[in-house]
Amino acid sequence: MSKAMKVLRNFVLMQYFIAIRWSHKYVVLDCPTEMAKEIVVSHVRDVALGKRTYHYLLSGLVSAAP
Repeated sequence: MSKAMKVLRNFVLMQYFIAIRWSHKYVVLDCPTEMAKEIVVSHVRDVALGKRTYHYLLSGLVSAAP
């Protein structure tokens, strides 16, 4: 791939991500509780990600005690 094509590709991708920045994003985390916690906390700490538009569904959260 030529350098010009890489620049064009990156430009198009950036325009796409700008367009969807404020759209709602739904994330399903089907993993152990500690891993889900680590993923969500790392997302909150990452300044580059917009935090208002992410919605998480955590499957597999089960209480061990009745």
